[in-house]
Formats: sequence, C-alpha cells, structure tokens
Amino acid sequence: MLQLLGASNALEQQGWRSLSLEDIAGLQPERILVVSDSVIPEASLQGIRSLEIPVIPFIHESVLVPSSQITQVAQALKERLVEE
Repeated sequence: MLQLLGASNALEQQGWRSLSLEDIAGLQPERILVVSDSVIPEASLQGIRSLEIPVIPFIHESVLVPSSQITQVAQALKERLVEE
C-alpha cells in the first residue's frame, strides 16, 4: 500500500518486525509512519520523536487486519500523508 501511495518502506522487507530506536535511527528514514488500530499514547510517541525525524501517527480501526476495508484504509492513509 505504501508503494502505491508513492512512499517506501525503509526496511525493504515485508511483514512485521520489532525495531529499537537505534535500529530506526540507523535506517535514516525521511519520516516515520506509526500505525495503530487505537489511540497511540503520547508517551509512546515521545521516544520516537527524540530521533528528530518527523513522525506521522496513523490510526484506523482496520489498519492491522487484512480485510475488505483495505480501500478505506488506503484512502485514509493517503489523506493523512497529504496533511504532512
């Protein structure tokens, strides 16, 4: 979905992977997209923001579940990325 929206994944791999702040900093991304299906606590974002890389929180109830809602998730993500 990221590629279709004109973005790229700094990991260059598919699937979920746990990353430390050091791992993220080493990837040197232009922006960090944090996705969740519920409210992201500000305390959780503070550590990521300490890297001084722009952070884009994206919340959608269907973002973590493969489903027929993919079109709605993609549209909402597109709108969120345009805001930034």
